[in-house]
Amino acid sequence: MNIDLFSKGHKNEDGPEAVFVVVNLLLLFSMLLYGINYILMKYFIMINGSVYIFIILRTILTLPFLFYIYLSKKSEPKKKKLLHNVNEMYNEKVEENYNADITNSKKKTNNNNNTKVSDNKKEKTNKNSSNQTNEENNEVVLNLENADPSCFSKITNTDEKLIPRSAYIPLIILSVTSALRQIIVIFALQYTDSHNAAIIQPTIPIFTALMSYYLKIEKLNYMSLLAILLSFIGLGITVEIWNLKSFDFGFLLLLTVPFTKGLQVIYINVAAKYVSNDIIQFCQMAVLLAITLPYGILGEMFVNNNYNVVKEIYSITRNQFICIVYSTIAVIYLSWKIQIVALNYLTPVTVSLYQSFQPAFTFVLARIFLNETINYNKYVGTVFIIISLILYQRSCKTYEKV
Repeated sequence: MNIDLFSKGHKNEDGPEAVFVVVNLLLLFSMLLYGINYILMKYFIMINGSVYIFIILRTILTLPFLFYIYLSKKSEPKKKKLLHNVNEMYNEKVEENYNADITNSKKKTNNNNNTKVSDNKKEKTNKNSSNQTNEENNEVVLNLENADPSCFSKITNTDEKLIPRSAYIPLIILSVTSALRQIIVIFALQYTDSHNAAIIQPTIPIFTALMSYYLKIEKLNYMSLLAILLSFIGLGITVEIWNLKSFDFGFLLLLTVPFTKGLQVIYINVAAKYVSNDIIQFCQMAVLLAITLPYGILGEMFVNNNYNVVKEIYSITRNQFICIVYSTIAVIYLSWKIQIVALNYLTPVTVSLYQSFQPAFTFVLARIFLNETINYNKYVGTVFIIISLILYQRSCKTYEKV
């Protein structure tokens, strides 16, 4: 498939086109990581693993990444930085002013020789020039003296805040929705097959488009509306809407994923305008820790009636631990990182379009490793959804040309 199908309609003027190729390939790779994750999460449940222990351990394993990001965090590169080497900067500025003064004096001397200006005017000009230079140098000293390289100034100075006030709401929304989705998916897989988690994913860009339109981030046209209609038809075929008995609780729970994922993607795109990628990922992991760890502990104690949570953690098998480690590294760290970076170059809907590749990976893996039965209607419904995505992407290109 042509990479340009999922890239922006225009080239990035600040960097080479190769950057977009790399970003698109990384997104495709992250979809494979997600597909494997669904298989391993379902396998973890099949070998009698507790979903609450899964949530607890995965959250604990994110702590090293959380500390690493915290220690290496930076403010937005586009924002003004603090002054570090004051003396060097002062000398450079004084030298620039001195050179500019000499140049101006030479020009004025030449003009005075041609027009025979009096000596008194020359002296006055030199004095004014000298006074101007001294004032500029004094201004540099004043600015440098006011520049505080301490960490406190990063917090108090609006230009140097790691998280500006305007980024608070986007960061809270994207962090909470991503944490909730991690709970929803593992909980839903107790009641449904792993490939159903993948089937839901292609609907994410459609819901993202609707929410983007509602939030006035992106616009829709008639072709976009047709694509959305086809997507819902495909979803209806996939879930066998004509047979209400085919509905299971897990699949119904997974229907909330497009909303949480759509909001996450939209507000990552918004937050990226104010803070660095590391700050976004740090906030996601911090909120994940704050929400999922208490949820996992309370669930294990009051739902599974295991009050000795530490003993349950130590009793997990090697295969169960491998599943948890993979989910932590591949999804929480790598896939989130790739998604955040991609949203610096692509629109929310464009990034969401890659969710359509998850069923392709998951169907094959689920059939091979879990021996899951996949009905033909799920293939047909998935094809409808993917066609709707291609149609939606074409509608975006048509809108850009107009």
